[in-house]
Amino acid sequence: MTSYFDQSARYFNQMKASGVFEASKEAAPLARLSLARANTMELRFFIYGMIGVVGLSMLRFRFSKFPIHPVLFLVMGTYPSGSTWGSFLAGWLIKSLVVRFGGGGVYQRLKPLFIGLVAAELFMIGLSVVIDFVYFIHAGRPSPVKFVIMPG
Repeated sequence: MTSYFDQSARYFNQMKASGVFEASKEAAPLARLSLARANTMELRFFIYGMIGVVGLSMLRFRFSKFPIHPVLFLVMGTYPSGSTWGSFLAGWLIKSLVVRFGGGGVYQRLKPLFIGLVAAELFMIGLSVVIDFVYFIHAGRPSPVKFVIMPG
């Protein structure tokens, strides 16, 4: 997470050094778009990703059992996907095993259990945010303890 802030600070300092920051501050909101310069490599990755998402979407519409979801390209390489991929993989594995060996009836009966697990995880994440907020207000600094709710 720190690397994203470091990279943002580097780009911000480059904008200040080159004079782009002052020009963008003085420009109107729509005029700021003309100041944007795309890196050719980043533009290529954007186009490849867009082609991948459209292609996978077409394959999923055409073949109902196609295993790769196009959202994968949208979140690949992000911090949330890096920290939650294990949970998604475990959920997929459990669902596949339940459907294969238990059938639709067992799957329907187990749905409330897994919805409860997701709700409990969301509640605990919210509780940890509240605890961190109270700690920050009281101590004046971020909590030294980091919460990890689910593996992944």
